[in-house]
Amino acid sequence: MAGSLMMIALVSLMLSGWALTLFGLPGNWLIVLTSGFVWYFSPLAGAITVGGFTVIALITLAVVAEAVEWLSTTWGMGKLGASKQAGILALVGSIAGGLSGAGLGLPIPVVGPVLGLILLSALGAMAGAMLGEIWAGKSWQKESQSGSIAILGRLAGSAAKITIASIMVVKAGLPIIID
Repeated sequence: MAGSLMMIALVSLMLSGWALTLFGLPGNWLIVLTSGFVWYFSPLAGAITVGGFTVIALITLAVVAEAVEWLSTTWGMGKLGASKQAGILALVGSIAGGLSGAGLGLPIPVVGPVLGLILLSALGAMAGAMLGEIWAGKSWQKESQSGSIAILGRLAGSAAKITIASIMVVKAGLPIIID
């Protein structure tokens, strides 16, 4: 009974980490921490196990996910010569857009919040980048270029990070469920 409750709690934490990733938050690290907890305390947990290799693989995947997400936006904006203000506000706009998008997508069952979150996160990145360029005194053309790169970078980064988070949950969650 206690093992079943522990299994449910751990898998729930991993799925919560996956959901946080949708919001552009570091949910992959919650998956890593949960797996590390299981690995460290597995002798006490009985049949619930995650190997040390799995924890190292998850840390590597989390670092790769963060790098891909960050580089997908900043590299493109940097190549364009976007301002630092544009990069910072693109990040802030992305998080704000993601948080508001989840609520706006609620009328559509299951996929609505996810789609709303991803789309408004990308639009928030675009708006933030454009506001940053206005703040830096750049031209309208530079604003629109930075906004376009920010939206495409955010979509690509989100897709990569969500895919990696899904792999992480399956890699770490299946041993817990199977045991």
